[in-house]
Amino acid sequence: MEAQLQLTDDQALQFERLRREHFQRTRPLQDQAHKLRMDLLDEIFAPEPNEARIEALTTEIGDKQTEFERQLFQHFRELKEVCNENQTAQLKRMLVDLLEATRPRDPRPPADRRPGNGPGPEGPPPPVR
Repeated sequence: MEAQLQLTDDQALQFERLRREHFQRTRPLQDQAHKLRMDLLDEIFAPEPNEARIEALTTEIGDKQTEFERQLFQHFRELKEVCNENQTAQLKRMLVDLLEATRPRDPRPPADRRPGNGPGPEGPPPPVR
C-alpha cells in the first residue's frame, strides 16, 4: 500500500503506527465474535437448543460486527488524514477495489449459464414439444 500511494518515510511510519493501533483495537472484537459464533454452534447443535439464547448470541455477534465496522472505517479516516490530495484519491480507489473484491457473490452461475441451459459441452436443452 505504501508503494502504491508513494508515501514519504514519515507517512509510512504513521501508516504503520495506525495499522498497529487498529489491529490492537479490533483483534479483541474479532476474538469475541469468534467465541460467540462457537457458542452459537454449540447451542444450535445442543439436544434441545434454546431459541432465546440463539437470539441473544446472534444479537451479540451483530453488535461485535457493527463495532468492528465502525473501527474499520475510523481507521480508513485516519489513513486519509495522513495522505495528500493525490494519495487520498488513490487510497479511495484502493479501498473501493478492496470492498469490491470482498463483496458477496452468488455462488451459482446465472440461469442462462448453468449446464444444459445454453451452448457449451452439454449444448442447449432439447426443444419442448
